[in-house]
Parts: sequence; C-alpha cells; structure tokens
Amino acid sequence: MSTFPIVHLTLQKLKERQSEKNYLRVQVDHGEELNTVCTFNEPARDSDFKRLIKETNLIIPPDYMDFLKIHNGGVLYSLGEYGGGIELFSVEEIIENYEFYKDDLLESFYPIGIDNGEELLLIKSNNCDPLRRDKNYLFWSDVLDLEDPIDLNCNFEIWLDRLVMAQGNKYWYWNIYTAETYYKTHK
Repeated sequence: MSTFPIVHLTLQKLKERQSEKNYLRVQVDHGEELNTVCTFNEPARDSDFKRLIKETNLIIPPDYMDFLKIHNGGVLYSLGEYGGGIELFSVEEIIENYEFYKDDLLESFYPIGIDNGEELLLIKSNNCDPLRRDKNYLFWSDVLDLEDPIDLNCNFEIWLDRLVMAQGNKYWYWNIYTAETYYKTHK
C-alpha cells in the first residue's frame, strides 16, 4: 500500500476520468452539466519545502505534503477558458500569499488555495502534527472576512476526496440549505 493512499488514489481516479483534453463532465445545481478542467503542476522539490519552512516557520501536515510531492499545486474544476475553479497554490504561491494575507489571518493560519479570488482554503498550522494524519486543520474563508473562517473538520486528503465526490461543488455549504432556505436563495 502506498504511503499516501487517499491523495494518490483520489488524484489517480480523477485523472482517469478526464478526457484527452483534460475535460471532466460534472453535474451541478438543477441537473445542469458542465465541462470542467483539472490541471496539475509538476511535483514540488525538497528545496521548495525547506524554503517554505524556513521562510514561514509553519507546519506542513503529512497528507498535504504528499499532495505537493505529487503535484505542486494546480486548478480543480475550472471552466477552461472562462476560468474559475479552485486553485491550489504551489509552494512558491503559498509563501507569496502567506506574506500578502498574514496581517489579516488569524494566528497560525496560512492559505493553500483560492476560489475565484474570493474565498481561501486555509491550514491552521497549530492544529497540525507533522507525524500524524488524523488531525482536523483545514478551514475555508471569504477573503474579506478572514477572522471568521469555516472549520471544515477534516484534513487535506479528506477534503480533496470529498470535493472530487461532490464533483467540485462546495459540499461544506450544503448543510446550510434546508428546504426552506434553498428555495429562497435558488430562484
């Protein structure tokens, strides 16, 4: 068995489902279907990790480190030429975005991704243990309200697995829609 089973298997199956042009047909709200694109960067190098730790003094959780060793970032579920999707930062972009947002972030948080320039995927470094995978450390936040992030109650590999199962939909918002609120907001 691989040392990074969930991340590795999730990415492997996702890529197998993509067409030759990297298109992935997904179903979204109200039965609508879209062609989305998932693109991935080359693996991060050991020197990238050393630089990240040296410049930020943050903890990189093992499951997220596994992802970066496979792909140093990428974009999930974009609409191709129309953009969108969730951009997962490269190590270089993590450092850049940490420097950009650090005065607005809660202590020990750092960004690892962004959706449409409006919402950040965050790691709470204080919740991480570099030797354990069973820690909940992932959060989601509007860039204009970084003081009240949503606790996703999972780690990166579980988040990625669930995101792929949800076909790129933000499953962490689903519980706020009851039958009453859904029809008020989805007219």
